[in-house]
Amino acid sequence: MESISNTPSTSNILINSITGLLLVIAIAFIIAAIPSATNYQWIVFFFLAATPFQAIVGILWQNNLPFIKGLDKIHQTTKGIILVIFTMLFGLLIGGLTLLIMGKGTGILTPQLNHFLITSIIITLWLIIIVNFWPFIGKIKNITIVGFCTLILAFGIAFIVWKIFFNYESISNLVPWYVESLDPKGVFDFSTTIVYIITCCPVLLYLALFDDWFLEKWSGAIQPGKAILNTNIILGISYIFQFFFTKVIGMDVMVYMVMVPISMVFGVFLVNNSTQFFLFKNIRQPLKGIYKMIAATIFGLSMYVLYFNMGAWITGQEMASGANGNYQLDLWVADTMLGISFPLIIVITGYFNYWPLKSKIK
Repeated sequence: MESISNTPSTSNILINSITGLLLVIAIAFIIAAIPSATNYQWIVFFFLAATPFQAIVGILWQNNLPFIKGLDKIHQTTKGIILVIFTMLFGLLIGGLTLLIMGKGTGILTPQLNHFLITSIIITLWLIIIVNFWPFIGKIKNITIVGFCTLILAFGIAFIVWKIFFNYESISNLVPWYVESLDPKGVFDFSTTIVYIITCCPVLLYLALFDDWFLEKWSGAIQPGKAILNTNIILGISYIFQFFFTKVIGMDVMVYMVMVPISMVFGVFLVNNSTQFFLFKNIRQPLKGIYKMIAATIFGLSMYVLYFNMGAWITGQEMASGANGNYQLDLWVADTMLGISFPLIIVITGYFNYWPLKSKIK
């Protein structure tokens, strides 16, 4: 347990959070500004490929690598660099396998491959938060094996979901990147599927803001029963949520995807990871969860407005939102917020524990 003398003050936490967020935004915008649009897509692709590993490192392994003895005792800078190197190696491995298996070795980077990786990220979060690493945790004592088994299961489920539910035939004659051999030709149009899967993510994360008050509430249920029940609740809420915005309000489905669920997801990581879970920590549930939901929504929408309005200036290109602009700006915001900025938040707040910002603030 952390001693009172080592507990950071509220002001220090807030200063770290703000300066860390500014650093994340600055690095993300620099990354987005330097390469061409094509090269930027490759950067986003490998960032996405590495993100499931980051989730395991941050949540299960507590920003450590249990297979490297003594890593948690070395200087924060060195530890952070090692974590980044292993994350990059994992991203290169998964990115390469994705190009080889889903891309069939063509070397062509298409949105289909990104959709698979996005699905794998959300499945990984689902296995962590809802399934609680079942069936591995408890039966396998080695936490390293638990982590890698969870990743293998996540990518396996994501592959099945991608093969069964994604179909790209509707745009076969509309976009230059369509390659028939790379189309899984599943049961639903890809836009419907990916938007719904992404919608499930903030619903999952918002319920997790209530800690055990909601997700552990169901009559002492054990896994996998608890996971099945909570998953069905998440799927139901997500369907109603998406139906309201896209059918009742009439938002364009792709604009909705970026402005609503992606912004909400980004907001959750600002509320939790950027503050290192300090925000509202002394408030009881369910009030704590409600406050966090409100804060995450406000923060997420604020970041959406910032990224949306900075896009053209950062890239030096005119980009339009909506169908008339081929969703160029919307997709750039999505890539830069979640594809780039989210992994950077984990690196700065978790891998480096706000070094060197924390050491400068007393």
